[in-house]
Amino acid sequence: MEDQTVCRVVDAQSGELVEFDDSMNVDDSRFYALPSWNSDDGYDLLESFTGKLYSPLARTELRRVLSGGRGVFRKFKDVIKTYPEVERQWHFFKDARMNVRIDDWYNNLRESWGLEKIESSVCDAKDETDELIQDDFEFCEYNPACDADCTTLEIESMAVEFADEFDGELASAFLEAFKRQSDYVSFEKKRGILCRSHSGDFSGCILYSFCPLNAKSTVLMTDFFVPQNYRGLGIGKELLSRCIALLKNCGIQRFLLLNSIFPKFLEPLLVRFGFEKVGSGFVLNLLGVN
Repeated sequence: MEDQTVCRVVDAQSGELVEFDDSMNVDDSRFYALPSWNSDDGYDLLESFTGKLYSPLARTELRRVLSGGRGVFRKFKDVIKTYPEVERQWHFFKDARMNVRIDDWYNNLRESWGLEKIESSVCDAKDETDELIQDDFEFCEYNPACDADCTTLEIESMAVEFADEFDGELASAFLEAFKRQSDYVSFEKKRGILCRSHSGDFSGCILYSFCPLNAKSTVLMTDFFVPQNYRGLGIGKELLSRCIALLKNCGIQRFLLLNSIFPKFLEPLLVRFGFEKVGSGFVLNLLGVN
């Protein structure tokens, strides 16, 4: 379907795609035309994928490509090649949409033959995201001796994000507040989960410490990062899930989060995991988590 340079049809006798020629009588008992597909369909596919993409850096670049005029398809491929995880999402998304088109086409044929429709062969997007996380990333417990530099650099990178969102002194004020929240305790007193790509790149972390420091069953989230080029892949959700499991295994009863600096888009994720809004923050009662 995507190859528009050659017209092919399905040969029902051999079960293969064959190149069309004028001697064929399409749509009789042997040869069947494939579903139509043109450049407009392709552009709509690119636009739909970009609109659903959560990775902010990749999404911004792809939107620029889509509004740039000529060479859209080539430029789109060039951009996603620089984001391997996004490229994998794209291929899954494209294949799923194409499969839907094929399934609809085949079911229409089955109806014309007096047969029942078959169920869609499209996989759940959630399953594909979970598979990507498991296959492409490694999760381990935070080791302050080896990992403190990663989190320090990520805090510094937040300066760019705050500068993009706020003006001048206000951006500096938010960054300072963010640092103070992280500096509640020194890195060697923090625990948590860290994520790296298989190539060793830092891809996110979630850290906590006892609060107060002499507490036995209550911890405070001090850091929760996913670098911009790894966002939208489900890493944050996986980090939070693994952290909660770790806390339960350690006998922790309450997990606190001060919401003064953390972004608002985290709230739905926290609620899904059972956090309750308390004042300006959130509390998870781990005794009530299955």
